[in-house]
Amino acid sequence: MGWSPLDTYATLGLPETVHVLATYKGTDLNAVDDKHGKTALIRANINGNYVNSKVLLEAGGDFNIEVKGGGNGLFWTVRNEVMRKIGEGGEGGGGGEVGELDEYTEELVVDFNDILEEGLEGSKMNYDEQCSADRKSNKDKAVDLGCEPGKEYMKIIKLLLSQEDINVNSQDENGKTAVMLAASSGHEELVELLLETNKVNLQLVDKDGFGSITYARTEQIRNMIIEKLE
Repeated sequence: MGWSPLDTYATLGLPETVHVLATYKGTDLNAVDDKHGKTALIRANINGNYVNSKVLLEAGGDFNIEVKGGGNGLFWTVRNEVMRKIGEGGEGGGGGEVGELDEYTEELVVDFNDILEEGLEGSKMNYDEQCSADRKSNKDKAVDLGCEPGKEYMKIIKLLLSQEDINVNSQDENGKTAVMLAASSGHEELVELLLETNKVNLQLVDKDGFGSITYARTEQIRNMIIEKLE
C-alpha cells in the first residue's frame, strides 16, 4: 500500500488527529508502505515528532518493525540524531518524505473527514486553525503542541528505549547498529544512553567485519565500550 491517512498525519504533526486515526477500529496501526516498509510510528520517529511517537506507542504501535533497508525506528532515529549532531540533517530509511507528502495530503484529508469529525467531536477545525496560526507566528509553540516535527530525536530515543522489548541491536543492510552509528559520530551521550540499557550486543559486526569498538571516535566512547565488554 501507499501512504495512509495515519502516515500523513504522523508526519505532519496534529497529535489529536493521529490519536483518532490510531484508535479507529478500521485502522491498521502497523501497516507498512510498499516503497520503504515504514509504519506511521517509524515516520513519527524519524521526523523527530515526540508527541506523535508517544501517541502511537500508547495506541499499540509495533516499535520493532524494520524498514526494507533494515533497521527499526530506534535505529533510524539514532541515525537522524547523529546526522543532526554533525549538521547534515536528513531523514534516512529511504527518504523522499516531503515530495510524497504533498502529492497525497489533500486527498487523504478529504477521504477521512467523517472519521475525524466523529472522533474529535468538532474540535479538529479549532485545533488545525491553532496549529496553522502557530506555524506562522511561533514555530517553537507549534512544535510544543505537536503541530509539526520538532527534531526531538533524543526524547524519542529515550521513549523507545523505555519499551521493555525494544530491539537495540537492529541492523541496516550494511550490518550497522545504533551504537555503531553513535560511536562513529563521537556522540558520547547517545552511546552512554544505549549502553545503559545493558541490551547492546557489542559482539555484532557489520558487513566489513567491524564492531562497535572499531567505530569509537573518542577515547571516552572506547572506554565505555571496553568496560561493557569486560
